[in-house]
Amino acid sequence: MKRFADIILDEHGVPRPEVVKDFCDLTHAEVGKLGFLLRNGFKAATKVRSDIVQETMIVLLPEMSEMFESFYVEHMACSEPSIKTYTLDNSERIIQAVLSITDRRAKASQWWALRKIYFGLRKFAESVLRDAIPGFSQVLERHGV
Repeated sequence: MKRFADIILDEHGVPRPEVVKDFCDLTHAEVGKLGFLLRNGFKAATKVRSDIVQETMIVLLPEMSEMFESFYVEHMACSEPSIKTYTLDNSERIIQAVLSITDRRAKASQWWALRKIYFGLRKFAESVLRDAIPGFSQVLERHGV
């Protein structure tokens, strides 16, 4: 069985450009659905670093692919062939796993302004991620999960 990382990352462990692009597009689409406060928080973060979404994906996808491996193995072993159904059924576990990574990385960030923005908006993260799960599953399907 192919590993999840083999789908998301290239042979050097670097996120595949088309995967990065799709997750960046998903992020921008989801931000467009957010309320004024969250859109402005996102806008503030992109003013600090204009490439923040792309760079965040490049940095996080290797770690996220390791985290998602157990979900992928579980999905492949279950009788439900649809990654969309699997991610919806397991969205709370996936969200908590993602947030454990982003929280830890945000705490360790050297960019105090980004830390401040992240933790200021953190209370909205679960809701935002929950809304993004269908798009997340579409990106995974597009790349052969």
